[in-house]
Amino acid sequence: SLTVRGGVGVGIGIGSKGGGVGGGGGVEGGGAVWIGGGSNHQKPPSVSNLKNAYTALQVWKSAISDDPFRILDSWVGADVCAYKGVFCVGPQDALRKSSEPVVAGVDLNHANLKGTLVKEICLLSDLSLLHLNSNRFTGTVPDTFKDLFSLVELDLSNNHFSGSFPTPLLIPNLIYLDFSFNNFSGPIPEDHFNKKLDAVFVGI
Repeated sequence: SLTVRGGVGVGIGIGSKGGGVGGGGGVEGGGAVWIGGGSNHQKPPSVSNLKNAYTALQVWKSAISDDPFRILDSWVGADVCAYKGVFCVGPQDALRKSSEPVVAGVDLNHANLKGTLVKEICLLSDLSLLHLNSNRFTGTVPDTFKDLFSLVELDLSNNHFSGSFPTPLLIPNLIYLDFSFNNFSGPIPEDHFNKKLDAVFVGI
């Protein structure tokens, strides 16, 4: 069933320090923040297998102008599975013939990053979760997000995105969409209610 709520911001975490998948957003007591990342893979992933993921994340990193918690200091080198906020799954979990892990999630909730989204994020072809709650991202959502065929959850809430309300981006498998508490304006596209989303949060 479709849940529509206005003005509701939601943060969902997908990682834990043990490498498992669990709820919880990254802010801990005293104002500290923990952004997990890195799967406990047996060996560093092949650069050739994750070349696109490396390209996407490096281009995105260059579009981020302020990183107060220095999360992106870890975004160095070809082993993207070791980057904070980036989560990989092994081939046995992804049911893939490849022996290499894949980037399945990016969780930068409550990271207070300032920057923009880049079209190269679409190169993360295995991405199923993208959680960017409570940052300072501006601009618009790139049209290339429509190429994220594996994406099922997209949380852009509590940022400074602007322009007209985006459609559900024609992402075929998207079931959760939250872009509440941004600076979008204009009518809400009917596609939000025609698409079979489990939940959509469209508050301003």
